[in-house]
Amino acid sequence: MLRKLFPGGFSNSPYNSFKLILVAEGYLANETARFIGDCVDLIEALFGTAPFGLTRMYPGWLSIYAGFTPSGQSGPPINTPAPANCTEFESSLATTTGVLSLNQLKINAWVAGETLLADSEETPLDQFFTIGAPASGFDLTTHVRSIEVCHAT
Repeated sequence: MLRKLFPGGFSNSPYNSFKLILVAEGYLANETARFIGDCVDLIEALFGTAPFGLTRMYPGWLSIYAGFTPSGQSGPPINTPAPANCTEFESSLATTTGVLSLNQLKINAWVAGETLLADSEETPLDQFFTIGAPASGFDLTTHVRSIEVCHAT
């Protein structure tokens, strides 16, 4: 089940808020705390950017969740295609373009199998997100279309 990171102590329903899902990609099994710390840093940077700073005073419109699944290697392969199952979503990074490519079928399977707490009930994540069809980026690789990625650096 996804872990809710924001807003803490405020009971907003995911049915009535914009949902941002931060997903671990390239984090090893022993790096859960690092991933959550990176997510908190990302949230702080977001709230330091106008107009998102107002979210601290009016948090009901946004729900931020984190999903951690460990990868078999730390970070994505750089400038080379990802071998099967090297990371949860088989990501690879092209440094010339800055494109992080992901396997859409792996993302779809993750979304279909994940849950979050909605109004005190565990609810499938795919009730909130559309499972994406495989899509091609500029380099003809699969990329994420329906969820956000918090990536290890």
